[in-house]
Amino acid sequence: MKRLIAAAAIAASVVALWTLRPPARTVRVECVDMGAGQCWIVRGPGGSRVVINCGRLAGGTDGPGSAAAAVNALVRSGTNSIDCLIATRADADACSGIKALAKEFRVRKAVAPADALEALRGSVPELDWQPVRPGGAVATADGLMLSLAGSGQSVEAIVVEMPPTSIALIDRLSPETTRQLAAEAPAALVLGFQASRGDPSALGALEANAAVLHSGRSRDQWADYGLLKTLQDRCERVWQTGRNGGITLQANGRVIRAVVTHGDQQ
Repeated sequence: MKRLIAAAAIAASVVALWTLRPPARTVRVECVDMGAGQCWIVRGPGGSRVVINCGRLAGGTDGPGSAAAAVNALVRSGTNSIDCLIATRADADACSGIKALAKEFRVRKAVAPADALEALRGSVPELDWQPVRPGGAVATADGLMLSLAGSGQSVEAIVVEMPPTSIALIDRLSPETTRQLAAEAPAALVLGFQASRGDPSALGALEANAAVLHSGRSRDQWADYGLLKTLQDRCERVWQTGRNGGITLQANGRVIRAVVTHGDQQ
């Protein structure tokens, strides 16, 4: 009988320890395949969703269809709302699909830097746009933190923080932004369509374990070859949306995994 009681006590202790163990705090960054454009969907450890930009250029024209890929990605994730929508600028490759996205989902909060506010308030007036600036941050109820980097009033990059690691989402690279990101030492770099077409010298001393480049499928929409080669020299793995399709980075502590739609898998 004593042995049975002891065994039951040990089993109860194991169950209690398992129950008290904190759940894995996984953050997911989905790099949506938007062709010659960009959209990032960040999912926090408690289910929060932050969408950063939503747009592409298709044959030189823009329209509601430019949001289709982002809408499909959000529908697959099982949500009907967006906790925060961040627009880094008002250009078509970043924001041509935001109006259509806002019609499909409830957007609880919409923010943009001061140099894009007027244009966005005019093109998507149904959202209550609020200003943000470099040095600021966006936080969600489940502890997701996104720090804004940039130069002057322009938000050029967003760092998704998941201690002890981080993922840098880069829209453009000025020398000031490059210095800020190098000091952050992110584990992964995600370069938007504009940043992917930049000169490799813009990377400065930036390096990481992995990198994602946004690109289209036609030759004139490919990422800059010199930039691609530089990242391949500095990173263990490099993916391109034009080749690999949608790419989701999953960060859990120091570990970052990639789920690739097609092409080179990991």
